[in-house]
Amino acid sequence: IIFVSSRGMIDNPVYEQVKHKAVFIQNGVNIIPNNSVRKLDSITYMSRINGRHSDIILLIITKVLPGLLKEYPSIRFNVIGDGDGMEVVTHAAGHLNESAGYEVVKLHGFLSDVNPVIRTSGLVLGVGRVAIEALANCVPVLSINAKLMGEIVTTSNYRFYQMNNFVATGSSEPEAGNLTGMILNYLKDPDAVQNETRQLTGNIAEDFGMQNIAGRVLEVYKKVQGK
Repeated sequence: IIFVSSRGMIDNPVYEQVKHKAVFIQNGVNIIPNNSVRKLDSITYMSRINGRHSDIILLIITKVLPGLLKEYPSIRFNVIGDGDGMEVVTHAAGHLNESAGYEVVKLHGFLSDVNPVIRTSGLVLGVGRVAIEALANCVPVLSINAKLMGEIVTTSNYRFYQMNNFVATGSSEPEAGNLTGMILNYLKDPDAVQNETRQLTGNIAEDFGMQNIAGRVLEVYKKVQGK
């Protein structure tokens, strides 16, 4: 059984009886140099837009962005995804865009290829595959989902987040004040954060490069066939 998170493999009692068959191998990505023109005050969130996923998007639109706009009026927020929560998100985005007088929130809906948006973003909010894709494109990641909010991934905390599929395990739920503060810290010196992320290039290639991941998966299948 292949797990993409070491914590799910080790700590979840549901899998107690199969731990001896468990293997930790994460999702692989193609590592392509990102030469796109970046908009450093562009923030992107990508997920299914339903249930608690729409709640976190609404928190950002209604309680985080209004405060950020006072200091950084050029900030933009990209939302990628679709689902049954789209109607309420669309309404909230329309209200903020109308009050601002320009498109602060861009609702992209479902995209078959998300890389063009990710590659031009300054900061991506997310976990799991979203975080991996962003870091593979040398775009900084703030670990956050509907249940847990962590920090921006750096050289000092990378291994913790990598082992937990970039989920802020053990952290608290997203809260408007803390999230606003995190994004403000990024916006005060985005170049420093970009430089920090570039230092992770070697880690990402080693841990998530498609060739490396494919090799690990093939080794598992070989062992199984050998039995």
